[in-house]
Amino acid sequence: AFSSLKMPIFTLICRISDRLMLVESMDSDEKSADFDFFRRQAKQIFSTMTRQSDTSGVINSGQFYFIYMVDNDVCYLTLCDQSYPKKLAYSFLDELKREFDIQHGTEIASTKRPYAFEKFDTFIQKTKKLYMDTKSQRNLNKISTDLKDIERLMTKNIQDILGRGAKIDDVASKSSRLVSQSSGFRTDAIRLNQLYWWRTYGPIIGVVAFFLLVLIIR
Repeated sequence: AFSSLKMPIFTLICRISDRLMLVESMDSDEKSADFDFFRRQAKQIFSTMTRQSDTSGVINSGQFYFIYMVDNDVCYLTLCDQSYPKKLAYSFLDELKREFDIQHGTEIASTKRPYAFEKFDTFIQKTKKLYMDTKSQRNLNKISTDLKDIERLMTKNIQDILGRGAKIDDVASKSSRLVSQSSGFRTDAIRLNQLYWWRTYGPIIGVVAFFLLVLIIR
């Protein structure tokens, strides 16, 4: 199980337009079946996002919650225990977003390689340490500061997200089948048009060819 002392637990940064993973950050001692389970959920969350998605939100998943922030076609997402203050989690992501944009903002659109900015994990780990102690004066000040009205963030349940993801997959599958069927119909239509043309003009061409052959022989 995840250690409740290390918050946020893990963080992912993903390009929304094509779901390309840019950064994945976690502690080596947190690798477990729990991590794989929540990592799959995080990727399913990414699969439902578009450029029109909410710029920030909270997604509850049992005793944990995902909180995310979207900016410049990039989604910053982290997993926290329900007891961890959402204001701190939001502030953590905001720091990551600002620094990531400074370091890699001009490269985001052009990169093709998954995890191309994995070195950014160094900054994530350093920043994460600042947010581990929720009772430090620094973090108490952040909680008391009206950085953002966290309670007004769009909050959803993971089941709603997974359901939407399934619907999106279903729509994509149906769209693919329709494209395939459309291509098949187009091929059949071309074949039928060719058959109709030969049936209509074939005999005429045959007669003309016959008379031309007779004239040539003579």
